[in-house]
Amino acid sequence: MRTTPSIVGTWQITVPKSEGNPESFEAFHTFFADGNWVEVNSFKDSNHGVWMGAGNTYLLTFAGFTSDEQGKYNGKIKVRASIKMDGADHLTAQWVLDMIDREGKVTEKAYYGTFEGTRMEVELP
Repeated sequence: MRTTPSIVGTWQITVPKSEGNPESFEAFHTFFADGNWVEVNSFKDSNHGVWMGAGNTYLLTFAGFTSDEQGKYNGKIKVRASIKMDGADHLTAQWVLDMIDREGKVTEKAYYGTFEGTRMEVELP
């Protein structure tokens, strides 16, 4: 257990289905000490972003590419999240997602919701 909570590390994330989010999914979020961030999720997407904050409150902004059912590129997403650590190994967040099509048209807050995370720890073999 850590004495001073820090968001730096890898987190196992659960994003539940909700009114603003039609499908639940899981993800791994890695927060690097230099303010960079990376995600891979159960949709097999990877997203990249940046974070800032201290103590138990953080902000995260990230982006990723989208594709249609045939796998053809059709735009991007941008997500903004407000994160609260409610312990050294647990966090909760609220997020909003903007859709950006190939022509640059933005649909603000196309999806929104919450997520919860548990810190990944080293385990003995």
